[in-house]
Amino acid sequence: MRIVQKAAGVICGAVLGVAMPAAAQDPGRPYINLGVGASFLQSLDVRGAGGSEFKLNENPGPMGIAALGYNFPYNWRGEVEYGYRHNDAKNITLPSGANTPTALGLKANAMAQSFMANGYYDFMPLAGFIHHVGAGVGAANVKINNIGHQWPFAWQAMAGAEYPVSYNAKIGLEYRFLGTEELNLKPNVASLVSGHANYYDHAVLVNFRWSFGAPPAPPPPPQPAAVVAPRPAPPPAPPPTREFTVYFDFNSVTLTSEARTIVQQAAAAARSAPMTHITVTGHTDTVGSAEVNQRLSERRAAVVRDELIKNGVPADVIVARGVGKNELAVPTAEGVKEPRNRRSVVVEAGAGS
Repeated sequence: MRIVQKAAGVICGAVLGVAMPAAAQDPGRPYINLGVGASFLQSLDVRGAGGSEFKLNENPGPMGIAALGYNFPYNWRGEVEYGYRHNDAKNITLPSGANTPTALGLKANAMAQSFMANGYYDFMPLAGFIHHVGAGVGAANVKINNIGHQWPFAWQAMAGAEYPVSYNAKIGLEYRFLGTEELNLKPNVASLVSGHANYYDHAVLVNFRWSFGAPPAPPPPPQPAAVVAPRPAPPPAPPPTREFTVYFDFNSVTLTSEARTIVQQAAAAARSAPMTHITVTGHTDTVGSAEVNQRLSERRAAVVRDELIKNGVPADVIVARGVGKNELAVPTAEGVKEPRNRRSVVVEAGAGS
């Protein structure tokens, strides 16, 4: 009952933390998380018949986890997790500090199944990677062969990084520490008669996380501005200022077929009423650093400028520039893949405009 009360208190605190209002990497989307890796169990402290202290040492072993979670606002995540770890007995450290060659026939293989409630915080992407920290509480079914088998209160801490390989999938590397309350070890054939060892395990694992849900549909292509004929009055009115917007895929500078059509329309408009000044301004969304996005916006502007020249627009009337993730068409938080912000804007102006 004491273990259940502890777990309930910490879980309630975690739920209150993750329920705070805000905006996350994948808000409102459930996910599954799978991980496999290696377990490095710390030595278990035991006591011999004469009161001498011994340490049961374990070999590294396999471990794995499976979790079901939900993305809350402000980059918080909550999940329930099942974990499994297994370590074979290696040797015994004697009171003198020397190690025996083997475990001397002592059945001390360690196995643990953990049932945890976890909370995570995902940081904004850095160089394409999403870093995170987390903590969890719950219970562990710990069995050390014929020496002990218990259900102690357990806690863990995690830290790692993930890389989004698609809209739904992320792969990552994680370190985690799992600890429990003391285990009351039983007497055994090797005369190690008592012990109050904590189960402390360090693990490194590779994670695969899949968030459910389909990506948002891209916005429809904008309609080109109509060419307005000047009124027949002396002196002739200057050509109108025209604006055309070309959209790009995420992290891309390649013109789609729709984008090429918009550029061709802009070039045709410039040729029909000769322009004295054409400005091409490249933009990005808010994913990534300011330096990376500045270079990406300049390349997008240059691609549109080159396409205008191919379509008969004089190069000396075109100025291309990039503004990175400034001057957003749709204001968003950092790290949001907003399609309407990934664009180049062509503004054409004639003499007197």
